[in-house]
Amino acid sequence: MIILGVVGAIGLLFAGVLVVSVLGYLVLGTAFTIIDWLDDRLNLL
Repeated sequence: MIILGVVGAIGLLFAGVLVVSVLGYLVLGTAFTIIDWLDDRLNLL
């Protein structure tokens, strides 16, 4: 049972890291897209 608990904890940790990585990637991608869009708009002005 202790082994299952350890495996479960490692699995949760890995899943958490994966979720944070995906969210971070999406946030950075969105931020770069917005910055790029703003840059284009400012250049047009």
